[in-house]
Amino acid sequence: MHIEKAAGITLHSIFKNNTFRYITLSPWGLRANDPENIFTAQEGKIFFKLFPYFHGFGGHTTRVYLNYEQAIGKDIVYFTFLRHPVERFISQYFCYKQIMNID
Repeated sequence: MHIEKAAGITLHSIFKNNTFRYITLSPWGLRANDPENIFTAQEGKIFFKLFPYFHGFGGHTTRVYLNYEQAIGKDIVYFTFLRHPVERFISQYFCYKQIMNID
């Protein structure tokens, strides 16, 4: 789970390139925080029943407070990746402005 502009694409690429058992979850729209874009614990339960060989997932749509462990019946390892907050904010600003065309 990560916030915007904190090396998510890089980390997802590392996980995908080193195991075929990882999936990146992306929101349907531009806003990952919109309620309809959140990957629920019930969706996790269904996903892991359909695809039991997957061992990892991540992305802006996941939430630590949803208790995925209980839903899927497996322990989950979380880690923190920190970025300097001012640099991250500036990067996000330019991403919104130049790539996403958001004022």
